[in-house]
Formats: sequence, C-alpha cells, structure tokens
Amino acid sequence: MLAKTTSTNIQRAPDNEGPVASYRVGLSTVLRFGGRDRPRTATAASHGGIFVESPDALPIGELVLALITLGKGDGEIRALMTVERVVLPAESAFCGGLPGMGLRFFLTDDMLRRRWSKYVDRLDAAGNPRLVDPRAIEHRRGPLRLPGNPRRTAPRRHARFRVRLAEGEMASFYTRNIGKGGMFIATTELQARGTRIQLDVRHPISREVFQIPAEVRWVADKGPKEEWGMGVAFRSPQPGDEEAFLRFVNSGNR
Repeated sequence: MLAKTTSTNIQRAPDNEGPVASYRVGLSTVLRFGGRDRPRTATAASHGGIFVESPDALPIGELVLALITLGKGDGEIRALMTVERVVLPAESAFCGGLPGMGLRFFLTDDMLRRRWSKYVDRLDAAGNPRLVDPRAIEHRRGPLRLPGNPRRTAPRRHARFRVRLAEGEMASFYTRNIGKGGMFIATTELQARGTRIQLDVRHPISREVFQIPAEVRWVADKGPKEEWGMGVAFRSPQPGDEEAFLRFVNSGNR
C-alpha cells in the first residue's frame, strides 16, 4: 500500500544547488513501480530529471523505473529514478497546474548520460520554452549528497537495494546509499576493513540480481545500532564492470 503523501513533500533544493534550465516537453513515459506499468506523460525535462503528469502520490525518495520515449528516431531510454517532488491534485488546482511527480535520475551510466544530455541540448537548440520553478528539485545542479564517510569522493544516492553476501549463510541487508564505486550496507554483522566479499545486489524493481566483488573500506560501529554498517568499494577485475553495474541499475536487467 502506498504511503500517504502530504504537502510537505514539496521541497526546496539546497541553497548551494540552484535550478538548471528545464524545458517544456510532451514525452510518452511509462513508470514501473508496485509491480505495474503506468503510462504517463512527461511535461518538463532537464539534465537532472523530468516532471510527469500523474495521479500517483509516492513517498519522497521512492524508486521508480521509467521508460521514456524520446521520439524523432532517438528511440527510448530506461532509467531508475527517484521521486523528488509531489504535486497533489488539491495543490495543482490551487496553482492552476496539473498533479504529478518530479523524478530525478538515480545513477546514470555513460551511455544513458550521453543520450539524455544530447536530447536536452537539442531542446535548448530548438528553442523549447524554458520553465522556472524554484521548488522543482528534480531540475538542479549535481546529485544528492548524503553525510557519511568524509573520504568518499564519488557522488552517492540514497537507496534501498537488498544486498546479500554471497559467501556463507549471512542474512540479507539493505544499502543506505550507493554510487558507481561502492555502497554503504546497513548491518550489525560487520566485516573487518580490507575483507574481500562477493555481493549479490537485488534490483528494487525488477528483482534481478547482479553479482559484484567488493572490499570493506570503512566500518561504522558507533552510536545506535540502527546506524551501524560498512562502506564497501567495488573491485573490478574486468574493465567496464562498474559501467555494467550502472546499466543494471537503470535497466533492471543483468
């Protein structure tokens, strides 16, 4: 059952991450969540995300899989996205707009980033109307960043991917954040720094599993146990393994 969404779901971007140009579009989009495909229309697009007309009121941070038809021979792109903003019917009626959700790209592989950037640049070149909305946090600079390991340099996004350590009979855990080079696994069953492990990462939408080797780089074992966990870095024995993982994140397929 979907969580009830209130007007507090309309959030502002941090002061140091201002809005970027977004453009009016009419893209056929299919959203997959809750085991169903829902045909929708994206009415705004930027380098950071899209706004989709939709009666769905998902919780902020919810993951959805989006299939976006670009048109004009550009085909389709498939991307995992997070709900960043919700406009409820009552709010849309008050401001004269339409209900919907602002969706932001979760993590992008190189191919997805190139294709989407090319599409948005073409919108600008074609003179598509620009839109300005300071609340539209799906259209802003830079990825979301979470507090955590101060030595981490790669951007991370909050997510709940189920992860299982392939060795032994250890229980399944959830990630707290995830990036191209690694993730933070919320668990009290900690491994020592330097331990090499094999991860089975289950996609939150498709339920497919991606196996990737990793190494424990740091451990959080202070404070309440619900905050414990370990930061792991992916080990890539084969060139392109990290990109393959990102493609898995966006396609839901191995």
